[in-house]
Amino acid sequence: MDLIDNLIESFDLDVDLAQWWVKNQLHSEVTRFRKFLEEVLLVEVKANIVVFIDEIDSVISLKFSTDDFFALIRACHNQRVDNSDYNRLSFCLLGVASPSNLIQDKQRTPFNIGRAINLKGFQLHEVEPLKKGLEGKFADSQGVIQEILNRYATKGVFDDWGE
Repeated sequence: MDLIDNLIESFDLDVDLAQWWVKNQLHSEVTRFRKFLEEVLLVEVKANIVVFIDEIDSVISLKFSTDDFFALIRACHNQRVDNSDYNRLSFCLLGVASPSNLIQDKQRTPFNIGRAINLKGFQLHEVEPLKKGLEGKFADSQGVIQEILNRYATKGVFDDWGE
């Protein structure tokens, strides 16, 4: 329900979510989401649509069938052949899970429409413009930048800046 509510808000749709939800209450969460995409979002929004789902690795641990959810996303992609409106719909899944880890049930077709993009930390030459902001504040602005990069590379997050 939260995902549908976020889409209604993001696209400023004139939909009474409570009423729509009750009307579709006999359907599973995944079927409701499919119906919302097909009957509301793709009908009301005529522009290209990208649905961003962040922290996809945490979605895997939800209590509903996430295999069904990812299968639905794959089905939306496959639906492009039969319904051109689906060509306007894309999903961007962000997190630390690879596409092959998204569908756990090995009896199902794997989530093979995604493309993993491996990210790496910034390199020194990429943050060179930031050095200008540190000049005059530190004797060795290059060293400060390098220390920030080193901490990020070893920790992965800036969780110990108070030390």
